[in-house]
Amino acid sequence: MFRRKDMGKVWGKYTVSYEDYYKGLGNDILKDHGVNDNFSEHAKNTREPIEQLVRKYQIKDKRILSIAPAVGFEEYWFWKNGNSLTFVDLDDSKVIEHYLKILPQNCGGGAADLLHR
Repeated sequence: MFRRKDMGKVWGKYTVSYEDYYKGLGNDILKDHGVNDNFSEHAKNTREPIEQLVRKYQIKDKRILSIAPAVGFEEYWFWKNGNSLTFVDLDDSKVIEHYLKILPQNCGGGAADLLHR
């Protein structure tokens, strides 16, 4: 757990497999919690710009720190290109945190670290 000194609130840390995280989003699991966005459609819309960045800057097999990714539409394509991910985000509505809590925690290889408050 991380504690922000300025707000005194605890940050939760979740380590989950990329496959579990993105599979659930692709099945629109968050709709049950008031998130009506279709992950697959948003991810498709971000594919080409992210693929261009990956090609231009050779962003493969890197460690990506994403600040405020929400659910990670753009980050999906970084992951598909062999990058490892760490997300840091505020989650005042607790929608993402609820989702992370139902996923199996995975501390091994092929896992994403997600920090949420």
